[in-house]
Amino acid sequence: MPYLLELDASQNKLTTFFNFKPPKNLKKVDFSCNQISEMRDLSAYHALTKLILDNNEIEEISGLEMCHSLMHLSLANNKITTINGLNTLPIKILCLSNNLIEKVTGLEDLKILQNLDLSHNQINSLQGLEDHSLLEVINLEDNKIAELDEIEYIENLPILRILNLLRNPVQEKSEYWLFVIFMLLRLTELDKKKIKVEEKVTAVNKYDPPPEVVAAQDHLTHVLNSVMQPQRIFDSTLPSLDAPYPMLILAGPQACGKRELAHRLCRQFNTYFRYGACHTTRPPYFGEGDRVDYHFISQEVFDEMLNMGKFILTFNYGSYSYGLNRDTVEGIARDGLASCIHMEIEGVRSLKCSYFEPRYILVIPMNKEKYEGYLRRKGLFSRAEIEFAVSRVDLYIKINQKFPGYFDAVINADDLDVAYQKLSQLIREYLGLVEEPAKGLAPTVDVKISHLKHEEHLRKSFASSMNDFLDSTDRNYFVKLWAKLAAKKTPVERDSLCRQHETARQALRGKIPSDHTLLFQRGPVPAPVVSELKQGFVPCQDYFGLPFPQYAEESGKDSQASMKHSVLFPPSLWSKELPSQLPEDGIYTHPGSPVSDSEADKALKALCIKSSSQGKASVQHRKPSVMVISRPGSNTKPSLPPIPHGHNRPVLDI
Repeated sequence: MPYLLELDASQNKLTTFFNFKPPKNLKKVDFSCNQISEMRDLSAYHALTKLILDNNEIEEISGLEMCHSLMHLSLANNKITTINGLNTLPIKILCLSNNLIEKVTGLEDLKILQNLDLSHNQINSLQGLEDHSLLEVINLEDNKIAELDEIEYIENLPILRILNLLRNPVQEKSEYWLFVIFMLLRLTELDKKKIKVEEKVTAVNKYDPPPEVVAAQDHLTHVLNSVMQPQRIFDSTLPSLDAPYPMLILAGPQACGKRELAHRLCRQFNTYFRYGACHTTRPPYFGEGDRVDYHFISQEVFDEMLNMGKFILTFNYGSYSYGLNRDTVEGIARDGLASCIHMEIEGVRSLKCSYFEPRYILVIPMNKEKYEGYLRRKGLFSRAEIEFAVSRVDLYIKINQKFPGYFDAVINADDLDVAYQKLSQLIREYLGLVEEPAKGLAPTVDVKISHLKHEEHLRKSFASSMNDFLDSTDRNYFVKLWAKLAAKKTPVERDSLCRQHETARQALRGKIPSDHTLLFQRGPVPAPVVSELKQGFVPCQDYFGLPFPQYAEESGKDSQASMKHSVLFPPSLWSKELPSQLPEDGIYTHPGSPVSDSEADKALKALCIKSSSQGKASVQHRKPSVMVISRPGSNTKPSLPPIPHGHNRPVLDI
């Protein structure tokens, strides 16, 4: 049969094979399930591409050296102990399952091997598979692989897709599944199970988490630790929802000058900022002072503070730990000042996970050669530390370019004097201090007019500066607020909103709210001020259940606070909610009320005097323009955002 292409002689009792004249183009041969114990020389079969010798008694692979077309070789269920005789063959599929093989050897020259089946052997190591860049499938089921470190031998196989390690001792380890997935992220199937994308993400987050995940885990740790401690209202909690506690963060690589800039800034703007020193486990450098630059503590104290929930954020740089203590921030906020803190990018990521919304300024040396020379001249860092610090310059630049808006401003730190001038000017714009001071005193006759013009000028300059450089805290707040408002509300949330609206209506009408609402009020809710005579009316004590407010005897401060609340909640908005229509004369009296007409006229005249003295302010407030409205407890200084000045809140243990 000189033209034979395929030969199937399986399921017989043959003891030898190829004892006939070889056909010229024989390609596929199957001698499985026979009694063959020895392989013959097959050098005459040049066209052979597939050879199956399963379920025989072969102990050694031989006679295949000249089969230059052989691509598929199967010797399963034999008595082979070592892999040899396969040098330089173009084999792509090799099946040696159910043998006595103990080591993966003899495969070094199989450069195009794609599918390898070594299941049901006695292999205890994956060494020998590391140089097969075309391997796609590896089956090592039922072997003796016991260590997870063996995965390193196949870690760099670029197109490995399927791996089977069932019935190996290594599979009993608790970290086996995620560890193998992490080491071999290219896998699509492990142990005959499809790998999900979520499992790959979990594996990466566990063994090599990205910086954002590290920051999130750090924040989660601090939140859980702080919740376990007695709760209280923090001094950094401001009464205004849209004005979070102001913080200024200077971020940049090591020894780039951010600490010096922070100290100079706090000295110049000492009525607005105070330096917040972080805690660290590293020893102090020459010239550094404890509690001045850092709080230098031991690792044991640092861990104890961490477990007690003392930190807002922590991060590691080099072999040392750094952390921002909450008591540091609360102490500064207690004095009515904003915090100025410097840190590395790891701390910035962690702080962005918290509820604080500071302004982040990137201080970066653009000239790396000059920066490297500066670090060498300091004589405080090793060569490796200097190289690492210089390499992080590109990291900061990449973050700033990849995530627009991640930093509110960028300052070149090649020259610290120039950098501080830019930083100082930027802070002045933040604080609304960019206007020029008055050159002379104003005439005494025009004091009030000039004061109003000055306030108008301040509002215009502040609005222009805010338009030029949008406040990140306000932007983030309104984004979060819109997300909450846009979300679909549950019935419980809708009922809660209805109760809140009803409480607000009752407060504006002058009614006494329920007892449970008084627990959450920051202060007394003033009644709306009647700004127009035609719509004004005198609420009756018997009708509303509250004593009549003595407007004529109130101080200017209370009147101003009432006016501000009337701006927030105009009476016209609630006119439809009133229980009855007002009389034509604009004065309402309840039947049987002790208030006479003359008394009502007196009260009405007092209201007219009040409204006329604040006419201009009321008109300005009614204009549909964006204005900064201060709230009770806020500071009058043009700080960003306003913080209570020197207040002492009582500690509330819950």
